[in-house]
Amino acid sequence: MAVEALAGAFAERCAAAVAGAGIPAAAVGVLHEGRIWAWAQGAEPDATFRIASLTKPFTATLALALERAGAVELDELVPLAPAPDVTLRQLLSHTGGFESECGDLARFGEGDDALPALVRELRHQRRLVPPGTLWSYCNAGYWLAGHLLGERGGSGYEDALAAWVLEPLGLERTGFGEPDVPAHDPEPARPHYPRARRASGGLVSNVPDLLAFARFQLETPEAAVLRRPLAPNPGGHYGLGFQREQVGGLDVWGHGGSWGGYESLLALVPDRGFAFVALASGQAAGPVLRDLRGAAVESALGVRQAPPPSVPLPARELELLAGRYAGAEAELTVAPEADGLAVEVVGEAPAHARPLGDRLFEVVDGPARGSRFDFHPVAGEPRWIRWSSRLAERQDA
Repeated sequence: MAVEALAGAFAERCAAAVAGAGIPAAAVGVLHEGRIWAWAQGAEPDATFRIASLTKPFTATLALALERAGAVELDELVPLAPAPDVTLRQLLSHTGGFESECGDLARFGEGDDALPALVRELRHQRRLVPPGTLWSYCNAGYWLAGHLLGERGGSGYEDALAAWVLEPLGLERTGFGEPDVPAHDPEPARPHYPRARRASGGLVSNVPDLLAFARFQLETPEAAVLRRPLAPNPGGHYGLGFQREQVGGLDVWGHGGSWGGYESLLALVPDRGFAFVALASGQAAGPVLRDLRGAAVESALGVRQAPPPSVPLPARELELLAGRYAGAEAELTVAPEADGLAVEVVGEAPAHARPLGDRLFEVVDGPARGSRFDFHPVAGEPRWIRWSSRLAERQDA
């Protein structure tokens, strides 16, 4: 697969954005009309980074491969799930209805029994809503799915992923080792990525391999099932391992990842045969990668993502949404402002958000800039806020 050096105005924009944000190392790749370009700063173009939750499309692709082989069914019930009526499809689409995390998974060790031991504990995971009711980002669902897929496709999740996805696609630099590029994390150094978490975010990869994976997604008709909109959420819709949003009338499917000082982003525009990949090691690189994605789509496809207009809401509606919310991963307070809401997460600087519609808001500043959140139910007293893609329950109702 020939890779050309990315040059010109877009490459200059990448360099300026990465340097301006103080990102120590980054790599970017573009696939368009069969040609591939790559660019890097602070690292080699083929250097590996930890891709974190960008692992999820790989896990969903493993499910697709095993389903095509008759080893699993997407609508089969999953043993050991917190509810007896949870399906594999619901786990892969984040609609299983239970909490995302289960403490520090390093306690399960690094042996072959790490994921099975975690899955046995997940039987007691807190249920938030009935399966299929609301989308709420759930790493635990991918641990359950990874365990099932590992049993059906090999001697464990890692072996199954290698045999059914990584090796057939020739992804020789993608796996579960350590990345070439070191983390640049302002927080205390984290230990080795816990083995029990791998199905939700453990992969290490590079730009050429991710573009080869993207090409498979774009050119394999059967892979389109992963991009069927299943679950509405604040950003658009989720399929199986892929999130859809609209940019200038185009459907853009993809996924991001963030863990321990690494950021990653993959975007596909199936109707135009286009893919974009960005990897970074550095603090708060996520907004920069999202901006570069928009610039790449505009440069290659001539389509610009115009920000949606604000939709003024009555003061009484904003006051109704105000209050304290708490989930397993965040505690936050919401207060009305003249033009929207102020959101203060415990331990973080306040964020400001503008309304995009009934109970839908977009953060306008800070590390979460551009992210969206909403409230449920859609009328009356809200019970949930869906913040950072996860449900948190109102505490002062």
